[in-house]
Amino acid sequence: MPQTLKIILAIGIMAVLLTLFFVSYLLNKKTPKPEGCLEDEAACSSCTLVSCGHHPDMHEQKGE
Repeated sequence: MPQTLKIILAIGIMAVLLTLFFVSYLLNKKTPKPEGCLEDEAACSSCTLVSCGHHPDMHEQKGE
């Protein structure tokens, strides 16, 4: 198989994989949260991982 064909094939495979990733990401983001799903913010307040997007301190920083 010629070298240029291998490069084109590799680029094509990467393009397909990236497209699948972005489409699945967007579809997942648009999916509503199930009715029985509740976030327990009391458990998050004792968590030491303050860089997490669910941590209450992160919500206070975004509002500033």
